[in-house]
Amino acid sequence: MYIDHVILRKHLNIDDDYFDEEWEYVEALTLAAENAVANHIARPLSEITDSSTGKLPPSVNHAILLLVGHWYANRESISFAQG
Repeated sequence: MYIDHVILRKHLNIDDDYFDEEWEYVEALTLAAENAVANHIARPLSEITDSSTGKLPPSVNHAILLLVGHWYANRESISFAQG
């Protein structure tokens, strides 16, 4: 995983105690988001990491965070609200 768990916890606004219970789910979402972003840019994330820090470019990092946040908040694929 390329995203630090501290950043994930802050982005998802999860309390420290509750985060431990949710970690497995958050980790699965993060791996899926990383895969989705890599497919979208048609390049493995390992090819675009900074060689000295091992970090992704900020825009790619944020795209992953946005996907994880959206999927975490919207766990169902349908909505019952009226448009």
